[in-house]
Amino acid sequence: MKLPDLPLLREFVSEHPDRAAMAALGLWAVLLACVWLVLTQASGSARERIADVDKRYARAAPLVREVAYMKAQRAEFESMEPLAAARKVTRDLTLDAHLAAIRPTPAANGSDGIQMVFESLNLPQTLDLLKNLRDRVGLQVVSCSLNKRMDNPALADMQLILVR
Repeated sequence: MKLPDLPLLREFVSEHPDRAAMAALGLWAVLLACVWLVLTQASGSARERIADVDKRYARAAPLVREVAYMKAQRAEFESMEPLAAARKVTRDLTLDAHLAAIRPTPAANGSDGIQMVFESLNLPQTLDLLKNLRDRVGLQVVSCSLNKRMDNPALADMQLILVR
């Protein structure tokens, strides 16, 4: 290997070979230290990105499981007629005793509709019923009428018209 044609460098190396070797060794040490710092910084940022991805996964995983569960439940009801599906949800929520009437009714858009009449429902039962009819069965509320009961103001009678 030839040294470049730099007279000062050639003169320094020829006059002080030990110092030149030490300078070369120092340059190698500085170069290795720079490479080590760059790699350390890169691995540190990679660890941070991995930790960030892990946090996002931890937040998203329960939602994905819930969506998959809801899709599986909805698939069970997709093949059922709306009337049968609404009856099954009512049974699953143990609201049979509150169901006064259920019958098919024509909807305004020509699809199959259902009319359901419930008596003496409390607020949690009402909300749970509406949520399950929407999420599990895929029925939309077209009309809802709530009437507070005179014998118990904490309860209400509800009339629903639902369509799929």
